Order: sequence, then C-alpha cells, then structure tokens
Amino acid sequence: MEDFEKKIRDSKECIEESNASNSKNIYKMAKSNSPMGKSIKKAFTHKLVIKYAIFVLAFLLMFTGGFFLSKALNKGSIEVREKIIYRSTVDNNNITINYDDIGETTTPLSFSSFNSQEELVSYLADNRGAKSTANGDESAGWYSLPTAQSEAASSSPKDSNGSSYQTNTQVENVDEADIVKVKGNHIFYIASGINSNSATCYMYTEEDDELKLSKEIEFSEQIDLIDTKDNYELVQITRMTPADLYVTDKYLVLRINKYEYKGTRYLKDSKYYYYGSYDYGYTCLFQIYDVETLDLVTTIDTAGTNVSTRLIDNTLYIVNNYRDYMYNDNAFYFYPYFYVGDKIYYPYVNNIYCCDGNETKTYVSIYKVTLGDEISIEDLHILTPTVNNIYSSMKNIYLIRSYGNTVIKEEDYVSSYSNSRVVVVNIEDALTLSGSFDVRGKISDKYWIDEKDECIRVVTTGTETKSYFFDQKYYYKAESSVFNVLTIFKKTEEGFIETGLIKEGLGKPGETVRSVRFNGDVVTIVTFKNTDPIYYVDISDPENPVITSSLEITGYSVYQHPYKDNYVIGFGHETEGLEVGFKITLFDVSDKNNIKQVGESLLIPNYVTTKVGDNAYYRMSYSTPEFFSNPKALFVDNELGIFGFRLKGTDQYYYDSGNGRYDYDYQKSKNVMKYLMFKVDETSDEPIKMITLAMETQLLNDIDYNTNYNYVRGLFERLVFIGNNYYLISTTRVNSFKRDDFTFIKGNTINMD
Repeated sequence: MEDFEKKIRDSKECIEESNASNSKNIYKMAKSNSPMGKSIKKAFTHKLVIKYAIFVLAFLLMFTGGFFLSKALNKGSIEVREKIIYRSTVDNNNITINYDDIGETTTPLSFSSFNSQEELVSYLADNRGAKSTANGDESAGWYSLPTAQSEAASSSPKDSNGSSYQTNTQVENVDEADIVKVKGNHIFYIASGINSNSATCYMYTEEDDELKLSKEIEFSEQIDLIDTKDNYELVQITRMTPADLYVTDKYLVLRINKYEYKGTRYLKDSKYYYYGSYDYGYTCLFQIYDVETLDLVTTIDTAGTNVSTRLIDNTLYIVNNYRDYMYNDNAFYFYPYFYVGDKIYYPYVNNIYCCDGNETKTYVSIYKVTLGDEISIEDLHILTPTVNNIYSSMKNIYLIRSYGNTVIKEEDYVSSYSNSRVVVVNIEDALTLSGSFDVRGKISDKYWIDEKDECIRVVTTGTETKSYFFDQKYYYKAESSVFNVLTIFKKTEEGFIETGLIKEGLGKPGETVRSVRFNGDVVTIVTFKNTDPIYYVDISDPENPVITSSLEITGYSVYQHPYKDNYVIGFGHETEGLEVGFKITLFDVSDKNNIKQVGESLLIPNYVTTKVGDNAYYRMSYSTPEFFSNPKALFVDNELGIFGFRLKGTDQYYYDSGNGRYDYDYQKSKNVMKYLMFKVDETSDEPIKMITLAMETQLLNDIDYNTNYNYVRGLFERLVFIGNNYYLISTTRVNSFKRDDFTFIKGNTINMD
C-alpha cells in the first residue's frame, strides 16, 4: 500500500513539474531537490538554460513516462545522457557549423559481429557507458519454439472452383500484410470495433455457393485491478488491436499492436475518472492461429516498433525498430528480445552487428519465422539508426532510411541536401548482412527501389540548398534546386558498386518525383510541378540507363500499376492550377521511343454541386482514395481487366442566409460511401470505363458516425472474390454479388451489427 501511495504522489509531482516546463521555471527546478531538478542540474548550468530550452521541453516529455517505467523495473531514476549530439539544418539563420558533421556520406558502411558476450558488453560500455545483464547464447542457429499445435493444423482450406482474390502487392510471390486475405474458400477480415478499444477478426466460409460467418476472434480493452485506497484504484490497462494479417496453408497470423500502462482512477457518481499513466509500453505481437479452427497456436512478442513485414512461401519476415533504454543505478542496457509465451529469448551474440559511425542508440531487428509443422525463429540485430521502410525481393530485404541534410563546405558557401541509406540483408538461406550503399536524395516510397538479377535500381528526389559561409557560420540564401536521380548498383565481392546513373533530364526545373514503377527492364517515372511529365527509362543495360521518351500531360500520378505487358495505369490528381479531381490514365509503353497516352483520361471531380432550390445547393466533396497511399486497398484483377476502390464523400447542404452568404445546414447534410468499379479496354477511345456495382452507395447516417472515425472508415473496406462470387466487405456487413460477364448481381447480405 505504501508503494501504491508513493506512485500516486510521484505521479502528481511529475505532472506538476511537466506543467512547469517554461524557461522561467527551469532555473527554479534546477535549484530544487526534486527528481526533475536533479536531472536538470546534470544536464545544464543556469547560463545555458535558454540555449537548451528546446531540448529540455523534449526531455520533460520523455521523463514523465520513463520515470515510472524505471521504478517498475527497480533500476532507479533516469539520468540525463552524458553525450547529446545535435544535427542542425540550413533552415535556420546564423547557425554555427559543427565541422565534424561536414562531409560526404557515400562510403558504404562496414559491419562487424561480436564473438562473445564479453566483447559485446565491452563495446557497449566503451560507446555508451552501458553494462549488460542479459544472457546471450554463444552459439548461432535457430530457436525452435514450443507450440500448442492443434490436430487440425495439418489440414488446408478447401480449394474453390476458380481463382480467388490476392492482395495487390509490389513483387510477385512476395506477400504483404493486409486487413483482408482470401485462402481457398475462407475469407479473413479485421474489422474495427464500435469504439477505439475493440476489434474483431472474422472468418467467413463459402459453402454451396453461399458465404457464412463461421468463426471470429474478439479483442477488447482489459482492465485489471492492482490496488485500492479509499475511492482510488491503481489499474493495469491493456489494449490489443489487430493491425493486419497473413494466411498460409496451416496458419492465420495476426500482427497486433499491444499498448499497456498503469493508471489511477477514482469513482464518482458511479462513473470512473482516469488520470496519470506510467509503466507504459508498446510492443508488437504476432499471434499464430490454426487456420481451420482459429485455436491459438503460439504468440511471439517482438521488441520495438514494427516497420513492415513480408511473407515468402511459408516464411514470415518481421522488421522492427528498437531503441535502447538506460537506467541510472545499474546502467542497464536492454537487449532486443522476443517472448514466446512467458519465456524470453535474447539474441545470439554473434547475431548482433555494429556498423561504423553508429551512436548505438537503436537497433534494427529482423526476425525470420518459419511457419512449418514446427515454428522456428532466426533473428538478426544491427546497431544502426532506425529505418523508414523496406523493400523485399525473393532474395533480399532492403532496409531504407531517408534522413536529414548532409552539409558540405564548398569555398565560400555551404551546400545541404538529403540522403538515403540502404542496408541489404540476404534471406535466401539464413539472415546474412550483405552490405550497404548511400544515394543522394530521398527514397520516398518502397516502389522507388527494385532488384533484378544482381542489380539494384533506385530513384531518388531531393532539394539542394546553398547558403553563404563565412566566419564559421552560414547564412541562408534562397538558392536551391531540385534534383531527381536514377542510380543502378551491382552487387560484387567488393560490395555494391555504382554502375549506371541518370542525374539530368528527369523532370523540368522545380519538378520532384511523384511516382515510380519498375517493370523488368523498364521504369516509368512521373515528376510534377505544374504538369505531369512521365518518363520511359530503358534500364536493360545497367551501365547505360537511357531516357528514351517522355510525355507531358496535366496533373500527375501518385501510383502506377502495370497492366498486361505493354501498359501502365496511372492513378493520381488532375490539376488546373489547383487539384480539381482524381484522374485515371492508361499509358502505352510498348514502344520505348514513344510512350503515349491511350484515349482520354477518366476524371472523378473532387466535388459536384447540385442546385436543389432557388437558394439552396448540395455540394458533394470526395476524400482522397485510400489506395493513393496504400496500394493494397486497390482491387485489381489484371486477367479480367477490372479494378475498383472505395470513395468517401460528404454531401453538404448550403442555403442562402439572406445576407449574400451561403451557410451550412448540418441537419440536411449527409455522408456517403461508394465503391466504384472500372473496366480497362485498351482498344477504345475511352479505355477506362466505369461499370456498375449493383449496390454502390451506402449512407453513413444510419450509424452515429461521429462516435468513432475508424468505424466510419471501415465501411466498404475491401472487395474480394472466390471464383465468380464477389464480396464487398465492411465493418458492419458483407454484401455478396454474382458476376455475369461485367455485370454484378446482388445476392445476400451478412450483418454483424
């Protein structure tokens, strides 16, 4: 009970000190003996308070959570790190340059593994003053996991007549996680709940040409009572929210975001009021279920924040960013880890690599999970800065990090531009580090990198800014230029060698890259500022990539989808000064010397205004389609030449208020969700034609859509098919359709309300 009372007091004290985080109070706190004051004394003197005020604000935010986390682990209070490294950009005036930060970043990283736990601990101590208490295994190999395998796990979903829907992914045979998957006659779908603290994974089964809800897994917030005092309660709150899934012949794999924390609440008028939180943590779980029975087989709890995953055959690859945590009393260094059930696994020591120039703040952790009759895990951990995204082929995973400005001193000015770093991990047999390479500019999307044979092709975009330099300071001058680059690397015994480069001709002045799509020996690149040039680049010769043709039209594409062998469909925005709608365009790329548009583009206006009276109007405004940023949300059947996506609109009612201004009437306005279907006909002057789905509009007014955004977002989530049966899946229902040629006839509806 005394410990519980102390937590409440500390929570209040910490909140009060956080609220006092202005520059006038920092000096007072530094003189005090409070935990915050002691930390400030170690980091600052009163002469440096104003200079480092921004840092203190960030530190205070970190302290409020970390303070209690450290107590829970009995590691003492957090100490200010001894070494703080700042890296400034040229966006500010009169910044003193740190000459140690100036230099090119084109030298590939070198990696080295550790031979023993003592060597690793010594490295960490030398670099961070940290000591390890984790138990590492000296041998290398696989972790074989104990699994509660059900008897039905050896069975497979029944095969249906005809093909079934597959997620729209970047690389053939490299599956990406999604909220909907189809396997045999089963459909698996993650639905958001009525409130943000609940969700459900549904399994639908098609039998005798009819879809039925067969099983479900529910997730809801769990609150456990720890202690009580008067009307106060200390509780442990756990939220597990499924994010996406995979399906194999044997298993359903759910990626789950787990958030848990301790909080204090009190009861008043039969209602709980919550305040304060500590001992909080985010983890990424992977729960593996039997695909037929949905019995839980095993749970893998991985360290850090998930970046992305891939499934190749029956092997799951997990890439996480993980930041270390240091505590004052014991200088405890927290290894990356994973749990299976209640058992914790630390990495094999020689599966941890350091890279040169690293501050050892963060790991990138890769887990290779084999989903066979037995489930086993191999792991690899790299002491390197966090990554933003990944690209995966059948042979390699590319860890992509686009980071801040590289600053180079050139005579009387300073040049600054962004860079990207790519670390390559071979996955053919075991997880093996192959090396790294740097490229000038940002790799803004996974579609901007591609592998063929031993060549890696990368497109980047960026801005180079030049500033005057004198008296060891640089001053901003509005002199900047946009650059767009295609770089080709080849893997050799010496590492990744640059073999081909295009740094001129991709885009007019000021145009940045908006979308990229590789397709064999061709890459099409869209740049934009005022118009949309699309470039055809022949990359069949890795030593001599050539821009062979280009086409200039209005608007720009944000996603490109290869269609058949000789076409690309561009999805993006139409512009007339401002964005006026969504545009779908078919391009013919059969002749590398003459890329051309096929027929007319199809335009979906951003908004449509309808007059409903002398002084009243409806204006339907459409939100940007989800698949513009998440191509997995685009339904595609290349064989039939059809695709589809949902479109959310707000039908706003305006009327003349009598003062020459139109006012908005909430009562008469409504929200709608449409699912639009299209057919591609490359022989027509209108190559993209809209076809009708029998039930394409759903009013959102039939639910209290203001209570939960995710609930609204879940309506018309995905369209999938099994054979000729199509299913439009939403949070609350599934509408079935029978396809007859290109006509969709509505069937039954399954309601989950």
